[in-house]
Amino acid sequence: LFYMVITTFNTFLLLGLFVAVVTGTFKRVRESTQKRNFLDEESGKVYGDGVNDSPSPRKALRKKKVATELPEEHDFESEDEVLMIKGARKMIRDKRFDRFVSLVIVVNLAAMSADQYDASETWKLFSYAVYVCCAVAFSAETLIRFAASGSLGAFWQSNFHRYEVAMCLSAVVGLATDTQLLILVPATRLYRLMIYLPTLYELLESALNSMQAILNLILFISIIAVCFCTTGRYVFGTDVDEISRSNFGTFSLSMLTIFQLFTGDG
Repeated sequence: LFYMVITTFNTFLLLGLFVAVVTGTFKRVRESTQKRNFLDEESGKVYGDGVNDSPSPRKALRKKKVATELPEEHDFESEDEVLMIKGARKMIRDKRFDRFVSLVIVVNLAAMSADQYDASETWKLFSYAVYVCCAVAFSAETLIRFAASGSLGAFWQSNFHRYEVAMCLSAVVGLATDTQLLILVPATRLYRLMIYLPTLYELLESALNSMQAILNLILFISIIAVCFCTTGRYVFGTDVDEISRSNFGTFSLSMLTIFQLFTGDG
């Protein structure tokens, strides 16, 4: 009976809470996007690409991406600095810039796929050359985005910019030290291509926005697990030690048993 109660309770609890967290976050992201699109249509305001018609989902996501990456202009000391910032922002808002970056991502991923342990020496040299060229291209992109931000503080506020800096450092250090793991870490840029698939992009954004809620959920589940673990220790003690490996003889075994029950393995 104790096992049945734990299994039934936690199955519904975990499933319900997980679905609530993910769907709730996805709903908030979708409502935010729809509200932003509605306000754009009402006011005719755009994020700098000169399009005043009703935006498609891909355009709306691109406008949102540009708006979150490019802060408002500040007061700068020289006209040259203002011209540099405007030029960098104009370049980033150009669709050809996004397409070029997407092409570089695809080429980099193709080189990673071809760089196998049993590949010929020619392929390895070719992949290494592609890695270097892609690292230079992504570093240039990061510098352009830094110039468009206007200041280091504004640049570093964006999670996307921090991620890109980390990926560039990983690629450069990996190439310098010939560490394959660091070279392959930038493969996570594949998710940037989801900008061309609005639904998947929103799902990814929902998943990222749900991280804090999921961590709180894991903490809550851990507390529930400790409570059931303690209850099992008092109810069963060492009575089932000789019957099954899943028992409550020690605290560590009790936690393992509760984990098996949570996952339906018990």
